[in-house]
Amino acid sequence: MVTLRGMAAADPTSVADNRPLDRIELGDAVASRLRTLILGGEFAPGSRLVETELASRFGTSRGPVRDGLAELERTGLVRSVNRRGSFVIELTAADVDEVYSLRTALELLAVTRAIPVATTATIDRLSEAVNAMDVSLAVNDAPAVGAADMAFHRAIVEAAQHRRLLQSWEGLADQTELMMQELSSVRPELQSNHGHHSELIAAFAARDVDRAVAVLADHLDVSRTTMVEHFSS
Repeated sequence: MVTLRGMAAADPTSVADNRPLDRIELGDAVASRLRTLILGGEFAPGSRLVETELASRFGTSRGPVRDGLAELERTGLVRSVNRRGSFVIELTAADVDEVYSLRTALELLAVTRAIPVATTATIDRLSEAVNAMDVSLAVNDAPAVGAADMAFHRAIVEAAQHRRLLQSWEGLADQTELMMQELSSVRPELQSNHGHHSELIAAFAARDVDRAVAVLADHLDVSRTTMVEHFSS
């Protein structure tokens, strides 16, 4: 039985569309597995996602597949085209600029709130994410590099202890990670050079909000500029 994430304490009768409980579980599991395949590069941007093929692959009916696709459309990883089906999102330069500009606003707010209340555990999480990037870079595993980079930024946002801020940031997470896979192949040195990451960890340790804001803003701007130029070409 697939574990139902985030619903353990929920009343099944409160589900708005009254879908059977096991279908909700399966739809969630399909979304998770399909997300992994897309971010891992098995389904390239623009690929059509055929419900019958996915249902056969995952050993389920089309209903949970449809639910999983709807969830990934909500997070921006999949787009639905009327009468044509579902496709992996193809990002444009404008999409990249929008995601990075919004991420910058959210993460700068996060870092100003996180540093005054940061703990040793927060700094340990940031260091572990950088170490994971090193390990993944050594074996040229771009998806793992992107996931580790995301873990670094997620640790900052979670440390802010701001539920709505975290929810807004998570709404960009799938598209951001898809961009990071591209960044890993276009400019791997941006992730292998840990100058910004190390400076941010040092700023957390020193509780230096101004320094952290300056470093994080520069870090995100370099990535944004690089990716906008890449997608523009």
